[in-house]
Parts: sequence; structure tokens; C-alpha cells
Amino acid sequence: MGKIDWNAYTSTDTPNAGRLWWGWGTVKGFLAARQASDEDYIFIPPTVDEISLRPSRLSPEKLPASIRKICSDNKFERLFHARGCDMIDINLNVHGKVEEPPDLIAFPENEQEIKDLLQFCSKTNISCVPFGGGTSVVQGVNTPSDKLGFLGVIVLDMCKMNKVLEIDEVSKCAKVQGGIY
Repeated sequence: MGKIDWNAYTSTDTPNAGRLWWGWGTVKGFLAARQASDEDYIFIPPTVDEISLRPSRLSPEKLPASIRKICSDNKFERLFHARGCDMIDINLNVHGKVEEPPDLIAFPENEQEIKDLLQFCSKTNISCVPFGGGTSVVQGVNTPSDKLGFLGVIVLDMCKMNKVLEIDEVSKCAKVQGGIY
């Protein structure tokens, strides 16, 4: 098989850069934990470039200005957000089966951007799927089936809302934003 370009399984310039599109963790963590050399793999998942995704049904350029700046149709991000990371999801991913990917990924940085996005989706029959860390062992971040009749799917990735807002030293409780995982 030869040397594998493991960077072909991630992105270097998007909010989730370094993470594996097809499963748990990061490329760096995967390489540190693996037991085999590149030559020992019998099967490896397809790279980002090897996956054929249907075109996005939504265009960031046609969105209202208030949400256009937070939305992306980047191929890696669409793959990464197509489903969670339970064993069924990972099995489908490593076999390159991504039939119904999200159309856009939104990366809000504040509550107003979330409010604007949800109002837009509600008014235009677009499904909005929340995405925290993406682990989803119950398929909660998987995009809904096209059969449900939505005109598109936007995944709401909370990774940029990653601040600790408050720590109560007495109760040892913290108030954090949804992007901390």
C-alpha cells in the first residue's frame, strides 16, 4: 500500500481542521495511538477528495447577510458533519457512504447569529441540526432524510462558542457555551 497521506483525511484551514472526517478524534491522535505502520493496513477509508458528494442545495451567497458570513459549503466540513461517531456511522463513513450530507455548516460566534439562523431556517423550510462535539452515539447529529421534504440542511456547529462564562467555586459548577467538549 505504501505511505499514506493522513492529512488527506482532514482539513488544515477550517474550524474543525485536524479532525478525522470519518470517525473519532484527530489525525494527530490517530497516528499516535495506532499500532500499525502504513504498510500494515488492509483497508483504509476514502480521503476527502475520493468521496463524491452531491452538490449543496443551498448557496452561502444567497443567504441573508446576517448569516452568510457564518456559513460554509466546504467539502471536508460537509463530510465531517454528515453524521455522528457511533459504530454504525463510522462503518458507513469508512466505506464512503455519505448519501445525504448537509448542504451548509454554520459556525456562529454569538447568540444573535444563532437566532438569525434559526429564524431563517424556520421561514424557509430548512432543517437545522445542532452539533456540539459530534460524538452522537444516538444519531442525534445525523442529517434528516431527504424524504422529510426539507429544502436543505444546515448544521449548526457550536465549536466557536467555546467560552467558560462562569465558575462557582463553592458548588464546583460551571456555566459554559455549547462548543466546549
